[in-house]
Amino acid sequence: MGCAMADKTNLITSGGVVTHMGTNQELAIDSDTLLQMVNEARKECGEKPVRNNDFIARIKHELDGETYEIFIVQNVNNTTSEKAVIRVSQAIRVVARSKVVLRSLT
Repeated sequence: MGCAMADKTNLITSGGVVTHMGTNQELAIDSDTLLQMVNEARKECGEKPVRNNDFIARIKHELDGETYEIFIVQNVNNTTSEKAVIRVSQAIRVVARSKVVLRSLT
């Protein structure tokens, strides 16, 4: 297993980088943290990083019709970007769509 996303997926599911979301106190992760993990794995696999706007689009597409939180945040350079907070189960589905992740799990 040359790529390390499987280890990062285990970190997500073990609660290493999660918060609580909603009234059920479900485990959740923010898109910035998840994107950082994805890009670290992509770098280890020799792949280019995913841009935040592309990752947010992937989240919106994969989770279409589902409940999640999305925020507009101010960046240090006075631009704005979107940030999502999604359940851990949703995060695993979003990440599993990446070809790098699929290769690392086989």
